[in-house]
Amino acid sequence: MARWAECRPDVAALGARYIRALCAHAPMLDDEEFLLGISNHPELPRRRRWLESLMGLYEGAWRPVRHAEQIEQMLNNALQRGEAQSARLEAIRPVASVYLSPDAAAFLAGEAVGQQIPVADVLARYGVPADTGLARAVANTAIRVWVAQLCKYIALSSKARALFEYGLSDLANSLAIDPGLLAEAIGRVIAWVPEDDEKAVVFVRDWLLNHQRFGDPRLPANQPKWAVMAAGPRERMIRWLAKGDLLFFFDFVMPRGRNPHGRKEFWLQYIDLVEDSAVALSPTDIARLRLSVTETLRYAKAESASGEVSAFIMRFGGKSKFVVAEFSQTGNAAYIHDAERFDALAGGMRARRYYVATTPKGLKSQTAMITKYSHIDGWQIRVHDELRHLGLRRRPLR
Repeated sequence: MARWAECRPDVAALGARYIRALCAHAPMLDDEEFLLGISNHPELPRRRRWLESLMGLYEGAWRPVRHAEQIEQMLNNALQRGEAQSARLEAIRPVASVYLSPDAAAFLAGEAVGQQIPVADVLARYGVPADTGLARAVANTAIRVWVAQLCKYIALSSKARALFEYGLSDLANSLAIDPGLLAEAIGRVIAWVPEDDEKAVVFVRDWLLNHQRFGDPRLPANQPKWAVMAAGPRERMIRWLAKGDLLFFFDFVMPRGRNPHGRKEFWLQYIDLVEDSAVALSPTDIARLRLSVTETLRYAKAESASGEVSAFIMRFGGKSKFVVAEFSQTGNAAYIHDAERFDALAGGMRARRYYVATTPKGLKSQTAMITKYSHIDGWQIRVHDELRHLGLRRRPLR
């Protein structure tokens, strides 16, 4: 910088090696005299290293850059002369007018989404480092473009499904995406997914559960992550999880999928009203399911005298918040508990262990109980009336 201070504003007086060093020095993007001097230097169109260094500074800062238009015009003019040669410059040259413009991020994002390839592949095509401002802008723009295109589809056709899976697999995992923008985009995806497309629902649900920026919204540790998302998508995700817990319990935990009392169909009518849910497995069911299920299961442990009884627990919020506990083995009445007392005695919905017992801390506690019911003829009507009395109004079965 001392040499430049002596020669300012005569860039040509610096010598080629010193000019090359300045072209890689970030503060020079703000130096109007240097930019004017290097723009007029007759050697610029022939000097590959000068051009690539200036290009790197431009991409690193990208926008906002104080002299962006001047830099873009300078680089574009030099590239169009075609004298400096390198694989990187040759890739950029045919598209220089858009690459060196405010539309660069949209152009590169359009290539990625249009071809359904990772943003990293497009950046590599033009030699853009992943830690640059331009790369971050492309990642953020791509997620916007993807969601906008996806939401144009009314139904999940084969094209829509391919676009849907591409976005979640290849775009939305980028840590370069602004957290608020990602939450907004994924919120739109959650709202868009057809409720009756079980495969799509499971795909999004599992992606969210495994993503470090989201996870299970019911867990206290993850609630701050979900706080940036609108309430509607967050509540829908919780309903998906509750439905997954319900189906897992009645289809896999219940012996041979038996459902003699119609409990599965009954609770599916209320699944949209569930605020939280949990499955607690007996030692016998844990051992059985480990032999037959390959995916990671999320469950608590259920302890009972026989070691055979598992439980499905749902939390509702009506006029009065309450918790329902259903059991896997016949001969067990279901219990409706006051939510506040249940939290204090049984450990709430995130307990690691539940006790199938009538003790104060048990799932059959008389202390926390509002009522209980046996699954005999007409039980659905009686329970429906009790739930309505507690302020819960049934929604249509989906």
